Amino acid sequence: MIESVLVNPRAHDLDPEIAASAVRVFERAGRKERGAIAMQGDAAPIGILVAPDQRHAFIANTRSNLVTLIDVEEMTVKNTLRGGNTPDGMALAVE
Repeated sequence: MIESVLVNPRAHDLDPEIAASAVRVFERAGRKERGAIAMQGDAAPIGILVAPDQRHAFIANTRSNLVTLIDVEEMTVKNTLRGGNTPDGMALAVE
């Protein structure tokens, strides 16, 4: 079941898969799936915030209380941060 799809203007769509604890990555052209990026443990990824560079995205993992930084083009996890109690959404403040 697709919980939500976030459109990445660069070339990809991201789909958080709560049950699989992964984020599926699709090519915009043809909606071809590139694969999935696994989150740590029973993460339950639910919120996605694409970084201004359009290459990286922050994933709010509500069950693991973590926020994961992924590189969408390399299909890799770059960093994992503590996200507080059950993170589920994020916002970007630009100064």
